[in-house]
Amino acid sequence: MRWIFNYKKATAEQWRKFSEATTKFSTDNHLDKFTVESGYDAINKLWGSIQQGITSAAKKHLPNSQYKKSIRNPKPDYLVEAYSHLRVSSRNVMKFSNKHMRNHTLPSPTSWTLLILYYHKLFKLLPI
Repeated sequence: MRWIFNYKKATAEQWRKFSEATTKFSTDNHLDKFTVESGYDAINKLWGSIQQGITSAAKKHLPNSQYKKSIRNPKPDYLVEAYSHLRVSSRNVMKFSNKHMRNHTLPSPTSWTLLILYYHKLFKLLPI
């Protein structure tokens, strides 16, 4: 889940509780004992703790909404499938263009067989 916080709707009381919660998290986890000489690993661990503390306090005390992380595809499946078949059909029509006929570069017998099988399968799927 993804959390969206509505900061504009937060009341003074909610901000006070959020502030108290983050301060309590900071003192409970001894975040004030961090020094610059602690090194990169300590900085990364500290940053993770700060993020965790702020996020948990915000979820608990500030107005928020939850959203699913996955983004739904807005295109219906039947349209996606139809578009795919149209693209294949368009490519096959291009194989029979005037240019290919003039240059004698029409599809080989193997390609013909594959085309026929494809369209046979496609027409079986269509509700006629």
